[in-house]
Amino acid sequence: MDKDGDDVDLYVTVLDGRFPVSDDYDFSSTNLGPDSIVVNSNDYFFNSSGYNKSNGVLFMVGVKALTKNV
Repeated sequence: MDKDGDDVDLYVTVLDGRFPVSDDYDFSSTNLGPDSIVVNSNDYFFNSSGYNKSNGVLFMVGVKALTKNV
């Protein structure tokens, strides 16, 4: 958490170029305080999506801004 007690959130979308936001993402952080996201090639997401992982996968990461104006 930052000094005001706000929680920083991370959002990740995979491959298709969508902007990762709190209502449209493929992976997200769930921790209070410092966040991290672990993505494993054996995650259910990849097994169910049909993405070909053999040449790598592109990710777009978004960080929720710490502001009282959100």
